[in-house]
Amino acid sequence: MIHKRHLQDRIKRILKVWVTPRLRELHFTMQGRVYIREIGRVQHLITTETDHLNTAEKYSFTLEGAVHLPGVLPVVWKRPEPAVSSVAGALIGFAPCFLVPPHLALWWELHAGDSPTHDDEIGAEMVSLVDRAALPFFAQFQSERDVAEFLERPRRKDEIHIFPYCYSQCVTYAGIIWDQLGEYEKCMECMRRAGELAKGKRLEADIEKFARDYVCGKLPRIA
Repeated sequence: MIHKRHLQDRIKRILKVWVTPRLRELHFTMQGRVYIREIGRVQHLITTETDHLNTAEKYSFTLEGAVHLPGVLPVVWKRPEPAVSSVAGALIGFAPCFLVPPHLALWWELHAGDSPTHDDEIGAEMVSLVDRAALPFFAQFQSERDVAEFLERPRRKDEIHIFPYCYSQCVTYAGIIWDQLGEYEKCMECMRRAGELAKGKRLEADIEKFARDYVCGKLPRIA
């Protein structure tokens, strides 16, 4: 009998043989299931996401990435910073497959009866996707200022799959970062725009109230 654990072990081998060596070259380290590279306060994250419908006969998984700045989300949502960084709880989330042609979801599948070369072919594809999609995206974010500027500008057509999808939420996060950097005029402008963007939208009521009530200049400045 073949157990799901057998396919999970194959994923671990693909990561160990292919993905981990490449990411170590790029100064990523492993924390739990997440690869993390830190540039000052900016964190670049990569991890695998598995399908919740996986079985012992078929196991599907994909790559996800994120950019995170600790100390932003707790200010807005009044919740603690996660003890271990995760893609799901990050400031900016993305799926590398949507950043390059054909801009479609990409899930790799492991089957009980795969050929001996199947896993290595997937490993090579994963490394290629990291190099072609994730790394160019991460290259945009070398400082807190880079993150704030990305969040406050409107998304281009090729960026519609990048999380968060709510623009007023993005602008609010940018305002917090500008406040931390001591750029109080930019902070106030972001909060003004966020309030206008969220006004009258039921699902964005929390953002509207936060932006309307926020007082720039109250957070500790960062270097």
